[in-house]
Amino acid sequence: MKPEIATAIVPLILLAVVVQFTPVLTRRGIFFGATVDPAFPQSNDGRRLLRSYRWQVAFWSGLAVILAALLTPQGLVLAILVPTFGLMIVASVNYWLKFREVHNRGNGILGHGSTAVLFRKGF
Repeated sequence: MKPEIATAIVPLILLAVVVQFTPVLTRRGIFFGATVDPAFPQSNDGRRLLRSYRWQVAFWSGLAVILAALLTPQGLVLAILVPTFGLMIVASVNYWLKFREVHNRGNGILGHGSTAVLFRKGF
């Protein structure tokens, strides 16, 4: 592996690891930024939400790493900035969608997917 590619990929991998653990780095009773029953994160719905979030972030992280490797010949700054900001934006949107899903779970909407929640609520 060329040093330039490693220079572009290592920060992305570190960011991906941090983003994977973001939902569980909160105090008890907070899950994806929403106030929940302290037992909710260990419930079936809570584990499903976390697993879904982590798979989505892993997918986008993989695409960001591939994009960084492909952009390295165009310039190191471009190969670092574009995938990093792209991953940050996608991870933030995924986190927000999971927040909406957790927040709206009391309305009987949980399990229908975060996109359905947005359209049902007239967002």
